[in-house]
Formats: sequence, C-alpha cells, structure tokens
Amino acid sequence: MREGRDSSGVMFKGRSLSYLDYLAATALGLAFVILVMNTTSMGFTRDESFYFHHGKVYFNWLFELHNADSQAERSELLGRDKVEKVWKNNSEHPPLMKVLFGVSWRLFGEKRRPIRVVGEKIEVRDLGIAHGFDEGDVVTLLAPISVGGDPADAVRHIGKVKILSRQKHQALGELLTGDGTVEDLKHRCDVGEFDSEGNRVLRGCEVETDEATQFLSESDAFRFPGALFGGLLVFLVFLFGVEWGGTAIALLATLLTAFVPRLFFHAHLTCFDIPITALNFLVLVAFARSLNSTIWAVWTAVFWGFALLTKLNAFFIPITLILWWVVANWGQFRRDGWKLSLPALPAAFLFMPLIGLPMLFLLWPWLWYDSIAHMGSYMGFHLKHEHYFQYYFGQAYQAPPFPVSFPFAMTLFTMPVMTLILFFVGTVIAIRESIVRVVADFKIRRAARGNPFRESVVPIPLGSSVEDHVNPELTATMELPPEEEGGLDHSWGRVVFVVWNLAFPILLIAQSKTPIFGGVKHWLLSVPFMAFIAAWGLQRWIGTAAGLVRTQRLQRIAAMALWVIVGGAVLAPGARDTLKYVSHGTAYYNEFIGGARGASDERMQRQFWSYANRDALDYVNRYAPYKSQVDFQDATNGTCGMYEREGWMREDLKCVSRRHAPEVMLFDVEERFTEEEMRYWKNMDTLGPIDEATVDGVPLVRIYRKDAGFEEAKRFYSLPEEPNNDEETEEPNGVP
Repeated sequence: MREGRDSSGVMFKGRSLSYLDYLAATALGLAFVILVMNTTSMGFTRDESFYFHHGKVYFNWLFELHNADSQAERSELLGRDKVEKVWKNNSEHPPLMKVLFGVSWRLFGEKRRPIRVVGEKIEVRDLGIAHGFDEGDVVTLLAPISVGGDPADAVRHIGKVKILSRQKHQALGELLTGDGTVEDLKHRCDVGEFDSEGNRVLRGCEVETDEATQFLSESDAFRFPGALFGGLLVFLVFLFGVEWGGTAIALLATLLTAFVPRLFFHAHLTCFDIPITALNFLVLVAFARSLNSTIWAVWTAVFWGFALLTKLNAFFIPITLILWWVVANWGQFRRDGWKLSLPALPAAFLFMPLIGLPMLFLLWPWLWYDSIAHMGSYMGFHLKHEHYFQYYFGQAYQAPPFPVSFPFAMTLFTMPVMTLILFFVGTVIAIRESIVRVVADFKIRRAARGNPFRESVVPIPLGSSVEDHVNPELTATMELPPEEEGGLDHSWGRVVFVVWNLAFPILLIAQSKTPIFGGVKHWLLSVPFMAFIAAWGLQRWIGTAAGLVRTQRLQRIAAMALWVIVGGAVLAPGARDTLKYVSHGTAYYNEFIGGARGASDERMQRQFWSYANRDALDYVNRYAPYKSQVDFQDATNGTCGMYEREGWMREDLKCVSRRHAPEVMLFDVEERFTEEEMRYWKNMDTLGPIDEATVDGVPLVRIYRKDAGFEEAKRFYSLPEEPNNDEETEEPNGVP
C-alpha cells in the first residue's frame, strides 16, 4: 500500500503499481490499437473530410517552415499574413489533433497518384507540397486494376520510376525498370471503360511512394492518431483501475470500456472525440496522483494544456475537480464569524492556469496575433454553436430547449446491457455500504459530542478512513463495521471522484440548451467510470458467492472460476456487438430498445455524418454508367475524393453534391431528408430506389438512378411477377 500527503492535506491510498501492471496496460493498449487499425471498414464522415484537408494544410505550413532556406522565408511564414491565412482554417477547433493527423499522413501514409505518359517522360499528377515524389525519389509503377481487385495488391507492381523534377502539383519522371518500353507503357495505361476481360476499370496506371515508414493507406494514416489515443485510454483505465480497486477490477473495467460499440467506432475516426476523452482522463489520473506529489501537480497542468489544444471539452475539467475538492473536503470548511477557513488547496490548481493556459496560446499559431479577438471568436463559435438535427423518439430537435432525458436515455439504450446491469448492481451495493458507514459514523460522533445533529456526517478526504478522524478510545467499544475483502473503501473522496466524473459529462449534456447533435460522443468520459463501478459490482457479487464455500483455498478457486466464467459471459455480448457494428457504430442500440430495428421503430437517430455511403460503392462501381455523375447528397466532395484516392470508387466517376438531377444518387436515410428525397424522385424521373445498404434490415443509404423505371423498382420492392402469356422478351441491357 502507498500512503502520502501533499500540501493540500488530502491523502491518496491504493496499491502501488508494479512493472507487470505497466506491461499489462501496454499490452492491452497495443491490442486495442491493432484491433482498431484492422477494422477500418467504415466510410468517411463529413468531419473527417474536413480534417483530412486541414491536417494537410497545417502540415504543409510546418513542412515549408522546416525546409525554408533563409531567414526571410522563415520570417514570412511566421508573419501575421501567412499565419492567419493558414491557421484560420478550422480555427473553431484547436490544432493539436489536426497537426498529428497531418504528420501521421505524411510519415505513415503510402501515397498513390495517377500518371500519364508524355513523350518519353512519365507525368505524376494530383500532387501537393508535402505529398512526396521529390526529385531523385524512386517510386513504384502500378498497373491498372479492375473493379473487384485490391488497389494495394503487390501484383500491380510492374516497374520503377525515378523522379527527375518536381513542381507544386505535378512531377516528371523516367522509367527505370519495367516490362517493355515507354511506348508499351503508354498503350498499357490507355484504359477505357472496360479491361480486356470485360470488367470495369477501377484505377488506371499509378505510381506509389516507396518510403520505409509508410505502412498504411492514406486514410488509415489519418485515422492512426485517433487509434493511438484509444490505446492510451485503455492503458490509463487499466492503471487507474489497479490503484482504485485491484487487478481484477482493472482488467474487467478496461475490457468493458474497450468493448462499448460506439466508443470503439469513434476510435477509428479522424476526429477529436476519443483523443479528448483520453487526454481528459489522463488529466484526472494525474490529478489523483498529484495529491501526493508536487511533480504530478506540474504534469497535471501540462496534460491539461495538451487537452486544451485538442478540444473545448478540456475547459470543463477544472470545474469537475474544484467541485470534487469542495465535496470531498466539506468537513474542513470552517466559519468563525466573518472568517472562513478553507482546506488546503491541491497544488495542481495553482499550476494548471500557470502552465496549461500559456500552452494554448504558445502552441496555437492562430492565437499569436490578435490573441484576445481570436480567442473570443473561438469561444463565441461554441457558445453560439449551430444545432444540427437530432431525432429522439420521433421528435426532431434543432433548437433548444432539448430534452433533459436525452443523455440518460441514450446511455441506457447504447451501452451493452451486461455493463449496465453490473453498473446498477455496483451502484446499489455502494449505496448500501455507504449508508452503513454513515450510520456508524453518526453513532460515533453522537457519542463523542453528545449532540447527534452537530456535524453528524462529515465527508472524508481522498483515501483516508473514518477511523482516521475519530477518537480511538470511543471506537474501542463502538467500532465501525469491518471492511469486507473487496468492499467499498472508506474513502469518501475516492468514491466521489469516480461518481462525480461519471456524472458530470452526462449532467452537462442534460442541460436544456446544450447541443445534443453529437449523441454519446460528448460524454464518452463517463464510460470508464461506469465500467469501474460495474467491475466493482461483479467483484462484490463474486466475493459473496465464493464466500459460501467453506475453506479459504476453495474460496480462492471458486472466485477465480467465477471471474473467468461470469466475466467472460459479461464481456461476450459487448465484444460481439462491437465487432458486428464496427462499420455502423452510430446505428448500434442495445436490447433494451430492441436493437437497430427497435430504434428504427421508435424513430431514433441511426446515423449522421454520411459515412454509410461506403456500403453503396460496390454497386456504384459495378453498375454506374461510364463517367457519370455520382451525387453523395449530404457527404462532402472531400469524402468522395478520398474514396477515389483509396481505390474504393472508380476514377472515371465524377463526385457532385446535391445536383438537380444527377445520374446516380446515394441518399442518406434520415427523417430530416424526407422531403428532399421526394424531390429527387421527381427530378430524377424515377419510381424509387434501385438498391439500399442496411444494418439488421434497417436502411442507412439508398441508391437512386436517373430514369429508373418499373422493372428496377419492381426488383427493389420485390413485387410479384404479373402473369404474362406473351412471348418472353429479352430485358434491355444496362443497370439492373
């Protein structure tokens, strides 16, 4: 056990961490990252398309600054005009994650770019400043690939190209090795609609960077930092859990956190929600340790600075910590007339504004010039944030007041059922044991003072026990109930720390004016703390069950067996659903509402961000007319562009958005778009969709084709064939 006091007089008590704990935490974190990076099957969200772009814009500035040849160039890049031009992009969010997205994309993303043969040279197109393909580089030449093939397959490798010159958006190279001459290559790369076997062409000839660090696709490289922060969250949950309740609780709580379908889904995205969850949790862990160490108080401030550089949510962390400090030390507040005596202030409270806030201003170039005005615009954007549609039990919400029940109901219907059941069990046991402790404390204080109503209940500092605050002579005859193995620690502060950090994010969203459009992603910080209570509840149940066995040896064996059997049974449904819904995380609902179909019946929001249109690309690639317009409706052209670059969509197709009458339309199935969908039926002169992508039979995206007639509609709606005595006629060729 570890005990100590910091300057605030608050004690932290828990099992010291060993190197095995750090090794286990690292293994769990790495396993989570590997699992995430091997399940990146979901389409690109609207927000991701913005951060793809802004990540590259930020990195280009850093790249130019690093490669500047003179002080004059560096001064220009660091001057007001250039800084504001670059960092005004997406200035409604701090820069840290966008910079990391850009760095990861440049270092780890394998770049494939189209080519054409120009005379004896090979022209590389669609380049940017930091895309690579620099003068002197040797890159791999790729053959065309047809629909159904893997664009990253090594079978495409047909030679090497050396880059001779580089301009901003293109490069020229020469053929070093390959089958045949440059003229042969030109003929091979001159593809049309179909290959020699009649299959539609997906991508023509390309070149691919050949850098040692580039082991991911471009989109996976953008998504890699989010996965790493997910691994950091898993790492921290395990270590905090060991100190809070022991190894068994830590392991179960970590796995319960990892296998929450919506949290796992968000860990894949080029967004800020998992990173800010991990960083805020890191600040909380560091703060708990800072109660015994001034060094950790400094680290708390540094980590908070990084959280501020990630997302606005970090500004709420000091509020939660101050409120915890007040409640956990309530008994130490004293008033003598007009004089108020306060408990000692945690050292972290002093360092956080002195270190964290300056980090925000120093490391965000947007705040280097006109700092107050730019900070005001940042805050103003979020104080007056646009409200997007959210459907909740059939009611459309796009403006306050929002229902107070929203975060509570969404938690009830989107967390795995077994986690919720264990959480309720743990909550009931904790309340019961707390009442027993409070009653015992009441009796001791009544005997000590002769007045049962004067300070009858005094909250206890973090990690200390009731016994630390009562007269030993009194407790000799009136002892508190003995703490059971695995029982709730007597520490009031530790209990409040977990409960308050669980409740605060949910209570914040429950305010009627707080935007709710993001759904559960805005209170993901509550998930680990819910998992701690759930795991502790199972430990208490197992302890009670194992206690029915007579000998201690058999009790240990029974407890271990119950942990394996019951723990596995608890985790299995959440793990199953996490992997089942990995591509459609926002469509996941649990059994309490009847799954995705039940949520559809209740008219709940099943998706946003337009990421489900990837499910329609197989149909589009196989049947969309050559060089046709594909309208992605609510998705951005940046999303469509990344689909094409990754080889998920044919390169001959043209991305458009909300055209009057496109040739092919991918339409998000959201209730707010119903009227718009009806207009497209009319404008496209169609009788209805020709295909759709579903999850559990619930439609997420529909495919429309211009001039689709009765035969297509009949196939889609599975209408019965009408009797026809006429001779069979051959169906027209074209899109089914």
